Amino acid sequence: MKKWTGWLVVLGVLLLVGCGQNDSGGTKTNKAKSSNASAELKVKKGEYAVLPKVSEEGQDTLVLNVQVKNKGKKKIYTTSENFSLYEKGKDEKIKAENVYSSELDLSPFDYGTLSAGKSMSGDVIFNIDPKKEYELSFSTMTSDGEDQDVQVAIDKDKFKKSKSALNDAEKAGQAFIDVLFLGKDNVNYDKFVANQKGQTQEEISKIYKDVNEDGLFYNTDLNDEGYKTALDLFIKAQGKRSKITIETEEQVGDNAELAVDIDEGLKNDELSELFREYSKAYLESTDDYDSEKANQYAFSKFKDILNQVDLKSSRAELKLKLVKEDGKWKIDPKEEENEQTIKALLGNFY
Repeated sequence: MKKWTGWLVVLGVLLLVGCGQNDSGGTKTNKAKSSNASAELKVKKGEYAVLPKVSEEGQDTLVLNVQVKNKGKKKIYTTSENFSLYEKGKDEKIKAENVYSSELDLSPFDYGTLSAGKSMSGDVIFNIDPKKEYELSFSTMTSDGEDQDVQVAIDKDKFKKSKSALNDAEKAGQAFIDVLFLGKDNVNYDKFVANQKGQTQEEISKIYKDVNEDGLFYNTDLNDEGYKTALDLFIKAQGKRSKITIETEEQVGDNAELAVDIDEGLKNDELSELFREYSKAYLESTDDYDSEKANQYAFSKFKDILNQVDLKSSRAELKLKLVKEDGKWKIDPKEEENEQTIKALLGNFY
């Protein structure tokens, strides 16, 4: 967390140097190209991203990993507020977005001080017009209040690959759900998903059994083959009846997080209720009152139950976290939020 004391120091310097600046963030005579610049600015890499509460419709979110080196003799102050973008040929500046932390692959440029010869690196984030060209500006602030700007041109062509890849995680997530939870073909599975299909199906089968042996099938004696049959029937019915949507919530570099919405889906609470009704109907139609036989009868009608039960929507915030491995996206079923979402896709949601 940033400490208020540090911010007060930086704010005091900002106020001192601000008196000598115009509204566009610095005087023209001091912008970047002077040979005696007190700071050196480099863009080490850049990429497009999707960030919650930052990205805006119609604009691109650009993450620039920058390095600032103090080439002068005096200590300089640094914050993300030192950085701005200028549209080429214009003086109006675009301020960096305030991003202090992220669960994904970000290292926001922090406040601090740089002694002579020292350097600091970090990420600065901007929302930009995809049709325009920009220059990145860094405004130095020395310990005695001197101010000087340095600038570098931004070559957006270098970041095209990361922009075209922004949809890949969503394609992977959709293919993951289609193939493993809805029984649908999706050519993007082999193209974008790193999970080995057979191994992941085994993990999902184990989760399904763990959830239902103490729930839906609590009083039903099922072996592994019985659980496999139940899961196969569940997936087929879910694929025909459900409405599940996904959307990229956050994506930076090799990490992504998708929001999953179950607008209409099979829910275990509803299945259990209808399952009991079938068991009860069996008992009422016989004289032996054998609950085990009643539950086995209900299980024999499980396909009918799945196709008759009312669909429900989930109120929980469901997420899928993805990590890129060797060019494809891996979804770890054992990761806490992923496991919660998998259980929800298998009917266990609120």
